Amino acid sequence: MQREYCLYRDAEVLHRAREARQIAIGDRTQRHVPREMHELTQLCLENRFLEAGTLQLKLHELIRALFCEVNPIPVKAAMELLGLCSGELRLPLCRMSERHLEQLSHALEPFRPAV
Repeated sequence: MQREYCLYRDAEVLHRAREARQIAIGDRTQRHVPREMHELTQLCLENRFLEAGTLQLKLHELIRALFCEVNPIPVKAAMELLGLCSGELRLPLCRMSERHLEQLSHALEPFRPAV
């Protein structure tokens, strides 16, 4: 079974998309694992897609958790779990569901030392 590893296979398209801030995954994920997202972008720009795919698979669970509810709820919850903010929300935001919060917490575990 062949997998699609990168959002963009063409480095020029990736570079233009990054400049235009069109890659939502990168925008959400880079707040929590900036080193890994920088490395992923660099690997793609260097046409090293197999290595980028390996890193993307490592990030997959976290990416899915950050998209499990409406933005920015998972991002705020992750920031709170990492101790980067108080978790206080203003309307119209609401707390993340317990099931998704558990999923997010589990997905953040491998990256806690990196933050």
